[in-house]
Amino acid sequence: MYWNINITKITKNIYVSNGPTAKNEEYLLKENFNIVINTAIDLSDYFKKKELDYYNSKIKNSKIKYYDFGIKDDNNTNLKPKIFSIARIINYNIIQNPNIKILINCCMGLSRSVSMVAGYLILKQNMDPLDAIYFIKSKRLNSFTNKNFVNQLLKLKNI
Repeated sequence: MYWNINITKITKNIYVSNGPTAKNEEYLLKENFNIVINTAIDLSDYFKKKELDYYNSKIKNSKIKYYDFGIKDDNNTNLKPKIFSIARIINYNIIQNPNIKILINCCMGLSRSVSMVAGYLILKQNMDPLDAIYFIKSKRLNSFTNKNFVNQLLKLKNI
């Protein structure tokens, strides 16, 4: 049985979740997730270890590749460097494997993770920032709780 599963499919390849879902390796393996991208600074210690375990055990053929991008969920956080890196990772992996399943999480799956997905849609899928935000909001209703992040996303196309 899987507890605390809170996941939303945003695109064919991209899913957003909370921390407990992203840490539930049994569920992730059962659902054939290939990549987990953590954006919560509060969970960084856990995901840094998973990232190291993946790289140290490649010969054991690990099924899930982990990335840790601890991001503070506050009004002083500049998302730009993380958005560009995460968008590149998502884009590269989708090009390499069009059937890949990527899970992006933060603590609750409402602010940091959805902002990174919106950044990907804006930068790599040429979506208008407002359209990207509304598209994600139509799938994950309570998303975009940090207004500073929304303001940064709205300016992202002007870079």
